[in-house]
Amino acid sequence: MPTKIRLEEKKEIEQIRYELVGLKKNPFHPDPDPPDLPTVFAEYRKVWDKISSKISLVRTKGYNQNLILFANYGRGKSHIIKFLRSQLNSSEMQGIAFISNLPQSLSFSDLYKRLITSVEKNVLMERIKPDKIENLHGQIGKDMESALKCLFDPNKSGLAWQWLQGVSTYADERLGISVKSKIERGDELCLTALLALFDALIKSNIKIIFVGIDELETAKTRTTGESRDTERLLELIRRFIDEVQSNVFLLLAATEEWQKVWNRFGPLVSRFPSYDIETLEPISDIEEYKLFILEYLESERVDDVKVWKETCEMNKDQKSQITKEQLLKSGVSDIEIDELYSKRESLEEYLLFPFTDDGIVQLFKITGGLPRNVVKSCHFLIEKSVEQASDVNPVNVINAKFVLTSGPEIKPLLL
Repeated sequence: MPTKIRLEEKKEIEQIRYELVGLKKNPFHPDPDPPDLPTVFAEYRKVWDKISSKISLVRTKGYNQNLILFANYGRGKSHIIKFLRSQLNSSEMQGIAFISNLPQSLSFSDLYKRLITSVEKNVLMERIKPDKIENLHGQIGKDMESALKCLFDPNKSGLAWQWLQGVSTYADERLGISVKSKIERGDELCLTALLALFDALIKSNIKIIFVGIDELETAKTRTTGESRDTERLLELIRRFIDEVQSNVFLLLAATEEWQKVWNRFGPLVSRFPSYDIETLEPISDIEEYKLFILEYLESERVDDVKVWKETCEMNKDQKSQITKEQLLKSGVSDIEIDELYSKRESLEEYLLFPFTDDGIVQLFKITGGLPRNVVKSCHFLIEKSVEQASDVNPVNVINAKFVLTSGPEIKPLLL
């Protein structure tokens, strides 16, 4: 009978095989829209600089900031929103993120429910300081204050969370948490509830509240009824922008086609001057393309010493196999150390392995510069390299080149 490999052994073998191509694991996800929150953002550096500036302004000055992204499918709108959520929900940022796709119903109450349920209960409780929330914004302020305080009462927490999410509740249940409003009943109540919740977060010293609304193109205008529903929803978003007090970064995303529709809704459009509108284009510059791939690779690189060792095996520079600290202790001069580091930084082939420079150029031609295609193709190629990795001669894998076949498939050619 064949010997069975335990699960732990399989994982160890898989890890070793990835290390042979200089990685802890495959940094590229097979699904360009993975369920997990992304940890890498590598595209659209100019757009990212603008987003970073806006985040800084919100956190340091408290000024509200808006941005709308137009881009066709596959260019990374959703990735940006999910990445921001993962970053701004961190305790270091003193922030919280609410994200949602635009609901098919085009009702603000459904949008509210989606935004609230995008945040885990424990995350909201970590951000809220019950002793700080008083005199909350709007007609529903007292109810919101009571519900938030009940979140911290083990006997009332579950019911308070249901009410906050817009789940239907009975009169006696609402009485138990000292609230009167049925916020699930209408758009106006949900708008005031959202404003009151954000007021509580700001009073709890939250520095930035991120609101990301994707798929704005869902708001269709083909019929009179659809146009009316769209106008009402966009007007409520406009009111949210005007009435939210501070510390909010609102990001909307839609396809380029919807830009024609967008321009017809003057009140909301006027809140987005030209410098708050960005169109995401496919990556067209080969150097930017390399940086995109490099950013992903570096996120899962193996320990620096191992990487350097692999690099030196490629370049037959045995002195470089030891770390800078070891070199200093052994009495090597600072000048020689600097030369070694300079050489390391110039090794583009090393930086991009298991890809080569030629392989990246070929890949660039195939994927059309669409981030979605890049991620999917790179995942496939990394897996192929790992499958064919050998602990006897890892250099063959590191020097892998990729060539076009007769079809759209990318086939690795090991040299």
